[in-house]
Formats: sequence, structure tokens, C-alpha cells
Amino acid sequence: MNIGSQRRIHRREGAILLVALAAMVIMTAIAAAAASATLRNRQARKTERDRIQLNLLCDAGVMRARDQWNRSQDYQGETWIDTPSPIGQDHWKVTITLKSITANNVQVIIQARIEERVHIPYELQETRTLLLPVEPKS
Repeated sequence: MNIGSQRRIHRREGAILLVALAAMVIMTAIAAAAASATLRNRQARKTERDRIQLNLLCDAGVMRARDQWNRSQDYQGETWIDTPSPIGQDHWKVTITLKSITANNVQVIIQARIEERVHIPYELQETRTLLLPVEPKS
């Protein structure tokens, strides 16, 4: 074998090595992009789940406020739910506050919050305002 043919073999082996290295870099980049997209999608689904849960908690708070007001118009509001979430590591809180009372009605604010969301730097919150009639005292 002459020296020229050995150089061609080494060049070919070097070129194959460079092509394999470039293919590995491309595959790694594709895998990283896929993993990143999957994580973003997962977080978006969790946030959507939390928003649905907030709406349900607010609706339940509205029903609770109406029920308590119908039982007694001395009702002053309450922190109704203040507990760790059964579906995650978050903290649920529903507060019912009587804002203003006039001769005809009372304004009630129901606020549902998901606090201490893991790996997310913000809390989610939903608020409902409700007017309940005041019955004349006899």
C-alpha cells in the first residue's frame, strides 16, 4: 500500500467521524426541543386544570354564600376552604366577604385562589360578585 492511499483512508475515516458527530449534535438538539415542548405543554395543561378548578370553587362559594345568607342574615362571611389541594401540591383558599349592605341587598365577594403553586411564580385567582336580597326585619 502506498502512502497516498493511506492518506485517503484516513481522510475518509475523519470525514465519517465528522458526519457522525454532526448527526449526534442534530439528534441531541431535536431531542432537547421535543423535551422542552413537552414540558411547556404539560405546564399549560396544569394551568388549564387549575383555572377550571377555580371556576368550580367560585361556583361552590356562590352556592355556599346563598345558603348561609338564606339561613341567617346575620351571616358575616368566612374563609370557607383553606386546605392543601387533593390533586396537587398547591393550596386552595375560598373566602366569602360581605362588602356592603344597603336596605335592599348585600354585596358578597367570593374569591377563590390557588396559592403556593409548585414551580410557578404566580397564584391563580377567580372572583365572583353576588347581590343577595335583604329581607325587612319585622
